[in-house]
Amino acid sequence: MLPRFRFAMDNQVFWEGTYGADFYPPLRPQDGDVVAGRHHMFDAFAGTDLHERLGGRGIEKVVLAGLTSQTCVEGTGRHALEAGYHVTFLVDAVAEFTEEAHRAALDISYPTFGHEAVTVDEFLAAIEPVRTA
Repeated sequence: MLPRFRFAMDNQVFWEGTYGADFYPPLRPQDGDVVAGRHHMFDAFAGTDLHERLGGRGIEKVVLAGLTSQTCVEGTGRHALEAGYHVTFLVDAVAEFTEEAHRAALDISYPTFGHEAVTVDEFLAAIEPVRTA
């Protein structure tokens, strides 16, 4: 087992029923949303049917949040970019075990591998339906 996974197991990271294991309420999936299931390593596409599920629905954009900033979120973003998706990283909805790794993701990786790197509030404002009078 990789040391990173050992830490997660020992500290029950994402343990079902614990704090942080559920979706942040404003970002809860809605009907029709595709949510990546459990994956083996650091990329939610590798070894899963995520690409087929997204492609089957004609989805061209992915929005990424979660743990960990520099490994899982970044790895999934890199794969999505290579697969032709428009990639958005939610910079205040990711976390990492060290500040250095988190800063590397925010400052170097996300601008390199993403089309957008925005806050949750900026993202929600951008997708809010236009109100009619």
